[in-house]
Amino acid sequence: MKFTDGIWLVKEGFEIQNPKEVFDYELKADTATIFAPFKKN
Repeated sequence: MKFTDGIWLVKEGFEIQNPKEVFDYELKADTATIFAPFKKN
């Protein structure tokens, strides 16, 4: 699913929330999962 209109513009009806800090991570043979909340508790 594409959330942007071009490179910098966010499509109408969407809001992009960038992560603030890495809370936890999980590494497997071929994947990396990062748990990163978009606001601090």
